[in-house]
Amino acid sequence: MKKAEFLEKFTAACQAYDAQKYKEAFKLFKLLAQEGEPVSQYRLGIFYLLGQSVKQNEGEAFEWFRKSSESDYPPALTVAGEMLLADEEIEQDIPHGIANLMLAAGFGFSQAQALACLAYDQHLDDAANAYFWGLISGNNPSQDAELNQLVEKTRVGVQAKLTPEQIQAAKDKAANWYPDTWQPPEDLFED
Repeated sequence: MKKAEFLEKFTAACQAYDAQKYKEAFKLFKLLAQEGEPVSQYRLGIFYLLGQSVKQNEGEAFEWFRKSSESDYPPALTVAGEMLLADEEIEQDIPHGIANLMLAAGFGFSQAQALACLAYDQHLDDAANAYFWGLISGNNPSQDAELNQLVEKTRVGVQAKLTPEQIQAAKDKAANWYPDTWQPPEDLFED
């Protein structure tokens, strides 16, 4: 698909969604998702997760998030990672879930950074990395106030487990940390 054609279809899908024409938006996003476009794949996952214009199906949602995360799309990596850690409908896979969260966090995705802090504490018992991601998340809070409070509580709790040298090392690392930039797959569009 040519980039101009994609932009036209993607814009139409977004406009249909914004106008709450969910069936139309679903059809348009599905066409793009089947072409391998990761943002549209993520959007299809949301349709299935929320049951918008389709029957709610967490398994189908996860499959679309998984496909999108193959292109390292940060929101898809985050949702797939979270589902792999805690969703009752999806087979739990802690290492893969944390790997997804870490990749999304590395792209600067605030929700993933918050969840990385919690995952390092709860699943890996790694206070130093939980503290580091707590610092990063504090500088880039998610839109979820409850999640931000939980991260702050976790950061304070794990700080008590660290030596002053470990705390300073995490602060120095956080001060010099910059996110990577996500890029769509290069082979997505025809020349």
